[in-house]
Amino acid sequence: MSQEPANKPKIIVDSDWKAQAEKEKEQLSQKLGEDKAKAAATPAKDGQPAQPGTEAQGQQQMPKADFLTHVASVATQAMIFMGAMRHPMTGEVEFDPVQARYLIDTMQVLKDKTKGNLDAKEAESLDGMLGEVKMVWVQVIQELQRQQAAQIAQAAQKGPKA
Repeated sequence: MSQEPANKPKIIVDSDWKAQAEKEKEQLSQKLGEDKAKAAATPAKDGQPAQPGTEAQGQQQMPKADFLTHVASVATQAMIFMGAMRHPMTGEVEFDPVQARYLIDTMQVLKDKTKGNLDAKEAESLDGMLGEVKMVWVQVIQELQRQQAAQIAQAAQKGPKA
């Protein structure tokens, strides 16, 4: 008869927990089957068949396509290109002021072209996001100008190169 080492943890399986886990697994399988059937029977809005079971295949479910989600996406991209937040995929700080300015201008175009067609929440959210990215833009530009002035002053102190 062999003895287990004293430092090896003992695993205790609670039969109630095991039964509950099996029940949840079955319910999930049933729900997944129902979702696949519903997706197959329901055409997408564009008239094409819906893609069944994309969540089960490990694909990320996309957020609902709406105006505020789009504007938030553009604002996030602008913040990334201003270096105000890290790129979510790479974790790197990116700085591309030309791209950032383009995205801010795009948000302004959206505001101008949708004036009078947005509900109060959409208009307020767009104004808030646009104001925020413009404020960050001004801070970024001021910091760049400060750095450039410091470099010019430092170069002037060294004197002309011979």
